Amino acid sequence: MAEISPQPKIDSVTITRFEGGFATVAVKLSRDPCDPFDEPSTVELCSRFVVGNMTLQQITDCAIGHAKRMMNALVSDPNPKYDD
Repeated sequence: MAEISPQPKIDSVTITRFEGGFATVAVKLSRDPCDPFDEPSTVELCSRFVVGNMTLQQITDCAIGHAKRMMNALVSDPNPKYDD
């Protein structure tokens, strides 16, 4: 199973908090290609989380972890079927 490197490059993280304990988090990750002829791979993921009393660092860590899992899934299956 193909998988991204353990430390993909985090290009950006944007967090927008809303009333009611929600936040929208946009994460952009990239990785260098394994094959020198391939283009770099990039994943941009925007998710809405129930954050309650989570700290900014906890929200960031959760969003980055979710984006990494999605990037790994896309490497394995370019047409995944998720309800996330």
